[in-house]
Amino acid sequence: MKKRTALVLWTVAITLIGGVAFAQGDSEPPKPGPEHKELGYFVGDWTTEGEAKATPFSPARKWSGAYSYEWLPGEFFILRRLESNFSDGATVKSVQITGYDPESKMYASYGVNSRGGSGLRKTTLTKDTWTNIREQTAGGKTFKIRTTLKLHSPDAFDYKQEYSEDGKSWTAFAHAKDTKVK
Repeated sequence: MKKRTALVLWTVAITLIGGVAFAQGDSEPPKPGPEHKELGYFVGDWTTEGEAKATPFSPARKWSGAYSYEWLPGEFFILRRLESNFSDGATVKSVQITGYDPESKMYASYGVNSRGGSGLRKTTLTKDTWTNIREQTAGGKTFKIRTTLKLHSPDAFDYKQEYSEDGKSWTAFAHAKDTKVK
């Protein structure tokens, strides 16, 4: 059954891609806009160091890691590969693709990790601050997680995370500093 489902999904994807290519014909290929170019800030190799307090969905711990962003062909999307090492001995590897969604006028990211996690995030950009809110369920409760990333220079930013049960009252629980190494 899984093979059949995969084959159907593959066939649908190829049909859609072929349809888009056919519909575009010999016209000029699309070009990235200014919103796509904003993603160029992240392209390169980075390190991260952070710390989190205990929450209903995560233990208190520190982490460090290394990651890289690269443009995907066409420069509409960036790909991130990350490896984080936590003070409790855990190592998590993840990949994420981010691009600009003109329909919602937000940046959309989809990521997966080596612990089986996955998710879609929509992020807004206001001047030098990237913000997203997502949901996470733990112990039968759903929490909102707000991540705010603040750019400080071409090679450094920090971010903080807060959680809320009601979407109104927020509790800070994590912060990190990321530095570009090349």
